[in-house]
Amino acid sequence: MSEINFIFEIILPAAAMWVMAWVIPSLLSRFLTKSTIGLVVNGIFSSTIMMAIGIAYLYFVIRSPEVGSSIEPIVAFASRSLSFALLWAPILILNLIMQPQYWKP
Repeated sequence: MSEINFIFEIILPAAAMWVMAWVIPSLLSRFLTKSTIGLVVNGIFSSTIMMAIGIAYLYFVIRSPEVGSSIEPIVAFASRSLSFALLWAPILILNLIMQPQYWKP
């Protein structure tokens, strides 16, 4: 077994997820309407983007020769990527909750 490098394999990916969970909804809010529907759409788009980032991260980290082009590895990575939501979902929700205070009447 290989030794886990705590900073590069745990801390930096977690910090990157936190930063992206804050930045992505902030950027999307510039392009979406400033209403409740826009806020819900922002949450859906942001969550989808974060899930895609989690799947891509897992694909590049756990990539192996037996992972072909079939759909099964993507489903496996998607189910594992849901555990990343424990990291980024609270930050994303807090960002979405704070956005209405920046809307101008």
